[in-house]
This record gives sequence, C-alpha cells and structure tokens, in this order.
Amino acid sequence: MTEYKKMKVLVADDDERLARPDLVDALKELGFQEIYEASDGSEAYDMFLQKNPDIILLDTEMPDSYGYNICRRIRSQPEGQRIKIIGMSNTPTREYSEKWNAAGVDYFADKVRFFDPDYYGDPDFSLECIIQRVLRK
Repeated sequence: MTEYKKMKVLVADDDERLARPDLVDALKELGFQEIYEASDGSEAYDMFLQKNPDIILLDTEMPDSYGYNICRRIRSQPEGQRIKIIGMSNTPTREYSEKWNAAGVDYFADKVRFFDPDYYGDPDFSLECIIQRVLRK
C-alpha cells in the first residue's frame, strides 16, 4: 500500500453518481492519496497535461470522446509514454479491446469486475491486481 502514496492517479469517467466515486474510494482504500477526477475526454486530457499522473483510468464511452482516442492523444506526447493507462468499460467487447490495444493502452478491463471479482470467480481482475500488473510492465 505505501508504494501508492506518492503516485498520482487520474480517474476519467462520466458516471458521477456511481462508477467514478466508487473508483476514487477504491483507490483511497489501496493507499493512493493524490487522485484527480475528470468527467469527459477533454477534461481528462487537460488534467493529464496539468497534473502529470502516474496512472490514468479511462472510461471507454464519455460524452465528448472515446477513451481510446484520449489514450492515443496521451501516448503521442513524450510525457505520455511513461504513464500507465487502464482502459475500462461496463461492456468490454472485442471491438473495444482492439481499439484500446491499437491506442497503446496498458490494460483494458471490465469495470464491473473491479468491484466484485469474486462474483466472476477470479480475484485477479480486481482493481488492485490490475494496477499491480500494469506497474510491473
């Protein structure tokens, strides 16, 4: 947990009632202290430029853009090469997976599994496990 204290995380998700607050709470429980929030793609890109996060969690479908397009923009910047990007979706289709991979994502995840990995029979899909996996890359 202590390894996360110094890391900055950006959570970009337009669901202000459930998904984003749940993600922020889960990150705090893991020990992250510097967490930024964005509600759409433009805001996420601006926050990336301003805050220089270590990890970005990007939702796939946001009001003004798809997360994989924002991922591609971030990766096109020199400072975007070192950032770990986790793409997420409530409906992780093969098409989305291919688009995320082409954009340079570190991991594309089923957002629902973050919060109840045991329901799906595999705790390796928890938010903590996925973060650990991308940090080892």
